[in-house]
Amino acid sequence: MQNSALVVRKVGDLWKVLLYLRGALPDLEDILMSFDHMELKNGQPDAIAQVSLVSPVDHARITRFPNNGALVWKPLNPSPAAYVVESQFGWLGRDIWSNSRIWVVSPSRGESTIMKMPFGTGMQPHRWRVWAISRTGVVSTSDWRTVDFTD
Repeated sequence: MQNSALVVRKVGDLWKVLLYLRGALPDLEDILMSFDHMELKNGQPDAIAQVSLVSPVDHARITRFPNNGALVWKPLNPSPAAYVVESQFGWLGRDIWSNSRIWVVSPSRGESTIMKMPFGTGMQPHRWRVWAISRTGVVSTSDWRTVDFTD
């Protein structure tokens, strides 16, 4: 059986779909519980939290084994309540991307946040971006960055 989940945000009088996920119910429940733990609050939207992607650079050529790579980004003011790292894999020579996988990441106390590359196996390209989520649920997303695995 396939289940679906939506992550939505109300903008004025309209709802905006931020993410559509399909998968097994336990997996979806784990992801949605991560959003519940952000402890967002109601109220006037606060300033938009944004991030600057640091590493790897776009179209970085990285060896698959050993997987020592990391995703690095830093906040621009103000600091967010949480981050979401979204990733997809593609097919060589085609502009088609998989469904998204996401991870909710707490902001670090340091200047930058570092996460081990969460990409699956395979030699196909992978792309990633970071959502910054403010305390009142305002979301900004970085541009996509692509990683090209060489072997």
